[in-house]
Amino acid sequence: MAKTVEDYHREWQAEENCGGIPGLAPDEITVTPTSCIIFDANLGAFPGMSDGYHVLRDFGDAICYYRHWELGRQFGDAEKLSPEEAAHKQVAEDFFDALLLRFVNKGYQAKVEQELKDGVKQFLRDIVVYRVFVLPDDLPALLEHTGNPLVSWDEEESAAESQPPFNLNNPEHCEALYQRLMDMMT
Repeated sequence: MAKTVEDYHREWQAEENCGGIPGLAPDEITVTPTSCIIFDANLGAFPGMSDGYHVLRDFGDAICYYRHWELGRQFGDAEKLSPEEAAHKQVAEDFFDALLLRFVNKGYQAKVEQELKDGVKQFLRDIVVYRVFVLPDDLPALLEHTGNPLVSWDEEESAAESQPPFNLNNPEHCEALYQRLMDMMT
């Protein structure tokens, strides 16, 4: 059964203070055939530590990541907000909620990636979304970006002809891709 907007909000609100992906411990996070991988940067972070990958269960979780986690980090305690900040936060929440509603009702549509990027740029200072990869459709682009995670970096060029094909339905391949993404951040 597909998740509703209320399901997404309930899950993320339960996790707002933890910073995790709802229902998953950090060691349980991996790439799945429906994952959404975000490559973004927090330009207000420490130099050299700003670019990162977020592996989320689907595009709805990607929207909620920015709506619940990043907005919460940016605005902090609601009681301490000025009227202008509270209004800005409300407009941002409304934007992300409308995007989530459209995703739940119509599924993922490629043009929504740009809308998410634009919303993050408009409402979240210091955060830039470079790329959103929604699986399974964006798997070729993601593998072009990361290289084949089944082959080590130093073997990649010499093994181009004999590379094993990546299989998104193979949990070991998905774990290798997740590990490659984490390695690219260090």
